[in-house]
Amino acid sequence: MYKLDKKDALNKQIEDLKKNVLGKKGFILFVHSANCSFCVKMQPEWQKVRRRASQKYKNVPIIEVTGDAMYELVTHYPDNDLSALLKQVITSYPTIAFVEQIHRPKKLLVHVYQDERTADKLDTFFQQYVK
Repeated sequence: MYKLDKKDALNKQIEDLKKNVLGKKGFILFVHSANCSFCVKMQPEWQKVRRRASQKYKNVPIIEVTGDAMYELVTHYPDNDLSALLKQVITSYPTIAFVEQIHRPKKLLVHVYQDERTADKLDTFFQQYVK
């Protein structure tokens, strides 16, 4: 799992993502904020989903981004693929998505989750896209 949450470590975290995830395979994306009551309320369900996904989909990276890290990322690393994705997709917190990376033509196909925020429903959502 990749957790982007610390401003001072963001550069290294981005380099790890570029090297190991971006441009290679699909990934699960969870963007949240500590100041968002919906995010706080769904944390127990997200923890279940994260545990299940890391066991069921061992080759599918999970990227968790805090609101503060997202702001830093899109402000200070605007040319990064992840910054472009976040600017395009994130309209509210929490945002949960499965991102497919299509190689020909090179593009990101984003499936944003928009249903009840329960572990079972999220698991069903990810099963549709994980190959």
